[in-house]
Amino acid sequence: MNLLRAEWIKSKSVLSTWVLLAIALVITLGLAGLMSYLQTLDIEDANGDSANMEFSAGEMVGSTFGSFPAMLIWVVAIVLICGEYRSGTIKNVFAVAPRRWDVYLVKTGFFVVAGAVISFVFTFLALILTFLVTGSDSLAPWSGDALLANLRFAAYMAVSMLAMVGISFLLRNVAGTITLVIGWVFIIESVLSNLPRVGDAIGSWMPFQNGMTWAMDQAGTGLAKSFDDPANILWFIVFSLILWTAGLFALYKRDA
Repeated sequence: MNLLRAEWIKSKSVLSTWVLLAIALVITLGLAGLMSYLQTLDIEDANGDSANMEFSAGEMVGSTFGSFPAMLIWVVAIVLICGEYRSGTIKNVFAVAPRRWDVYLVKTGFFVVAGAVISFVFTFLALILTFLVTGSDSLAPWSGDALLANLRFAAYMAVSMLAMVGISFLLRNVAGTITLVIGWVFIIESVLSNLPRVGDAIGSWMPFQNGMTWAMDQAGTGLAKSFDDPANILWFIVFSLILWTAGLFALYKRDA
């Protein structure tokens, strides 16, 4: 409990945590408002025929929180973990809790739960805004489809935090880790999936694309070259656990 309390105190005492969370929330609500407004315009242009004009709850959440704001939550975790190595405070942590396994598990649990809770709260607020703007019952956060989309994204963020913890302990450098994560998720996966000839073969193995496709409940729709549900989320879990295990191995090998 002392380690968990220490993680909470450290996370809330760092100014960048609150700045990044505030930016993520503003972007989430801004994108939700913009998409909701565009949807109402599309429906008006279609003379009120909304059957093919409404965004699904998964599309709405994926296009709002699941884009840039999710990355900012990852950055928060990376900054907090790698920042301890940069400042040297990680040595004090190991002095108080010499069993590295305990430290690693507590940090993992903290960021996994934090990622899921933040995702749920932010997307819940975004869905309230979309419901108020569009009046669509399917986008109300308490409706079945919207609630399921919210829970799926919370699970996606929880699993992704396993990968963030692992890669942070592997690289231990704030700038390098952030650059690698952003480059991999938003550039490399898209490029590899769309390469001629080889794209079809390796596109289905892109882990974050698989996780996002599952979160948006769009497996098999052509959104991404991914496995079918639930194979896509299972592969994302396996990939994240591999990175998490590698981070634990590095912790034992590199910290005397």
